[in-house]
Amino acid sequence: MPVDPAVIYAQMCARCHGVDGRGDPEIRKTLPTVRDFHDPEFQARATSEAIARTIMAGKGQMPAFGTALSVPKIQELSGYVHRLGRAKGTL
Repeated sequence: MPVDPAVIYAQMCARCHGVDGRGDPEIRKTLPTVRDFHDPEFQARATSEAIARTIMAGKGQMPAFGTALSVPKIQELSGYVHRLGRAKGTL
């Protein structure tokens, strides 16, 4: 079955990270550490592998998704997050 990382992102990530990957403005009021995937510093150092590890194990307030998502889904999602942060404008 094909993996659609945009659907997984919408279901599991957009609530906090926002549809465009910049962080939901309301969530950022209470959780200012929510990652903005468009941040140049993040883009400079984050690899798809590092993003996959964070998705799998969680970090800070972000829950781990390693038991909820298969490795192929995590890999697809990490690539999507990486590309989302490089996208110009919003989706």
